[in-house]
Amino acid sequence: MDTYPLRFTPILKQTIWGGRRLATQLGKVLGEEDNYAESWEIVDHGEDQSVVENGPLAGKTLEELVADKNIGVLGHSTLSESFPLLLKYLDCNRVLSVQVAARIRVTETPFWPTALRLPIQSRLRAMKETLAPKLWGAR
Repeated sequence: MDTYPLRFTPILKQTIWGGRRLATQLGKVLGEEDNYAESWEIVDHGEDQSVVENGPLAGKTLEELVADKNIGVLGHSTLSESFPLLLKYLDCNRVLSVQVAARIRVTETPFWPTALRLPIQSRLRAMKETLAPKLWGAR
């Protein structure tokens, strides 16, 4: 199968601390409620699964894509049985408590969630230089 850019349907999460900025800032289509807190853009986590919305793979979950080695979502990597990243937007409409996130490890490459405070170009460069070679092999 020819490769093409995959577009996934986001999973919207509602909590008491959410708001409406996912619609006003990012153009997400929300219901009438005013408590939308998270938009999970890419996820392969248990029951929460990104679903392809375009092309010949439309309707497939990210879990199915990773499991099908012929599609090659993870390249030549055999390090993971699931997609190793969760990408999401947050709308924190209220002050939240401080939460300590566990350090995430992909083989020997540490990745701290606080790295997401960097400008997008820095995040992408850091992922390309440190995380990508461990997941997809050196190119």
